[in-house]
Amino acid sequence: MVMQTLSYGYDVTSVSSQAEVVSGPQPRRGPPQATGDSHPSCARGGQTLNDDNPKRDNNTAIICNGVAKSGKRAADVLAKQYKSISTIEIDTNKAQEVKEKIKEIKKPASHIDIMEERITPQELRKNIKGLKKKKSPGPDGILTDMIKHLGPHALSTLLNLFNNSWRTGCVPEVWKEAHIIPIHKKGKSKTDPISYQPISLISCVGKLLEKIINKRLMYHLETNGIISPTQSGFRKNKTTEDQLTYFVQNIENAFQEKKSMLTITPYVKHTVHADDFAFWSTAEYATTAKVRVQATVDKVFKWSQDWGLTINLNKTVTTKFSSKTKERDATLTMNGQHLPTEDTPTFLRITLDKRLTWKPHIQKINQKAIRRSQIMKKTVWHQVKSKLENTEAGLSRLHQTSHRICITCLEYSSNI
Repeated sequence: MVMQTLSYGYDVTSVSSQAEVVSGPQPRRGPPQATGDSHPSCARGGQTLNDDNPKRDNNTAIICNGVAKSGKRAADVLAKQYKSISTIEIDTNKAQEVKEKIKEIKKPASHIDIMEERITPQELRKNIKGLKKKKSPGPDGILTDMIKHLGPHALSTLLNLFNNSWRTGCVPEVWKEAHIIPIHKKGKSKTDPISYQPISLISCVGKLLEKIINKRLMYHLETNGIISPTQSGFRKNKTTEDQLTYFVQNIENAFQEKKSMLTITPYVKHTVHADDFAFWSTAEYATTAKVRVQATVDKVFKWSQDWGLTINLNKTVTTKFSSKTKERDATLTMNGQHLPTEDTPTFLRITLDKRLTWKPHIQKINQKAIRRSQIMKKTVWHQVKSKLENTEAGLSRLHQTSHRICITCLEYSSNI
């Protein structure tokens, strides 16, 4: 049986808005923790969720316990929602067991030169050069464009700050704060607090230090072969297409050998970035594959229990890929509950089907491209046509815009 793991971050585009600071330490991305007395201004598609502006007609209220709330009250509801999904419910005894296990597996700190050296001026300038422009700032209001234009004296001061932080393990409190931007999830109710994906905007200065340390850490992990070869997320020169190609090739091999392949994609709650992984087994008969995969399912469930994690059984799906028309279903169970089966599962934004015909995926991306082109036609074309038509620069800009909006969704993983 082949075990496949993948780390993959959320693919969410931040929307500009007038969001306020949510106090307290915040993770970089994913479900942020929030205090009950925090009041982020809740954004939706660039508009605030009723920021108590009487001139705004189309305000969106959040429904909580049958009561419509807006403005700061809606922000409180969202803050409590984000806090709840960021908290793992685990009893005191289990929490103590997890702490003891962590102590057992921790090895004595080893001497790693690259992780103990001071940050050099060349290292700082190189990473500043690689910063992306026009990125939204965190609570400190410092933009990446400002960092790129720092003079020699300011760079020296910043370098001393980074080295002191690196040496002592302490960071400024403002680096632990974030602007929380709630983004509405497509197809979800706009009045339900769970329909909003939180995006955390943290300090660009803090992210610069993270970038420097991350490069050192990744160099150490890669050169020493510490990262599993089956992981693609957060690794240089590796993409989700690598995993998809490997996954699909295993399905093709099963078809050619007239075998069945049973796969499962668990959904672990409270993960921040790396939440996409799958494992499968290929055998001549689906029942044989079922026995192998079920053994792995039991181990995964035990692992989740040992570490206080929760697997959402309703979102954990199984799929049998087979060209055989007459074969018994291979139903898997987890914790005594039957796992749902899905004939057209979505893995890493690719819709598969049990015969691997690609028809569901083609239909899905075709509809997506049509919707995007219609939106572009309404919002972009009429605005720029009169200004840019019959000019080379105008036509080039229209081509770039259409490519970014429509063609990219058609090209994703098209080489598979």
